[in-house]
Amino acid sequence: MSSNQEKINRALAERPWDNKTFFNRPHWTRRRFFELMGSGVTGAFLAERYAKAAEVTAAGGPATTIYSI
Repeated sequence: MSSNQEKINRALAERPWDNKTFFNRPHWTRRRFFELMGSGVTGAFLAERYAKAAEVTAAGGPATTIYSI
């Protein structure tokens, strides 16, 4: 090995490179987590609300109960 390569190897051994590159970032970010949680909560709320509005009686017609929104 050349003396320059040995200097480089010694410098890298003393100060290793531990920074992550752009492409080694975590798969789940905080932003993505809260986007998914927000859409899940919103979807659950809307599903419950519209499920109540679409209740069907035993005869097959819509329920006669009036819900206040």
